[in-house]
Amino acid sequence: SADELDVSYSDWNEYEGIRLPKNVKIIIKGSKSSQILMENTKFDFSRMETPYSVPSSYKKIEIK
Repeated sequence: SADELDVSYSDWNEYEGIRLPKNVKIIIKGSKSSQILMENTKFDFSRMETPYSVPSSYKKIEIK
């Protein structure tokens, strides 16, 4: 039989005008089965900074 992945969401709440699920349930069925239960208790919408720079040894090329 084929492997199966089932994701369900419940207990929806509104945070800063966005509806988000408090509970997420993931069920994996296959030769080995697993279940993951997540409960979101806090949402943080602050912007994350991910500093990145290209090393000076890299040469810019243009793909046409």
